[in-house]
Amino acid sequence: MQEEAVEMAVGMGLPKMMARVLIGLWLSEDGRLTAAELSRGLNVSPASISMAVGYLTQQGLIRRERDPQRRHDIYVVDDDACTTRR
Repeated sequence: MQEEAVEMAVGMGLPKMMARVLIGLWLSEDGRLTAAELSRGLNVSPASISMAVGYLTQQGLIRRERDPQRRHDIYVVDDDACTTRR
């Protein structure tokens, strides 16, 4: 199912790595993952994740939150993206 969703996002114009990160977040348990979790889950380099989240954040599809306890950035699917980016 995940690969089909990625291919659909790519078909709609999203670059493949960005699509993999976005779909990975959407399909995660609570829609929130750290860069390390994304990197491990997608089996890609941290640099690839960094580039992808930068692009997705700029497009307004995800947002970055700070976890003050662990001092990590957490990437979150932006719920407003589905309604505001049509």
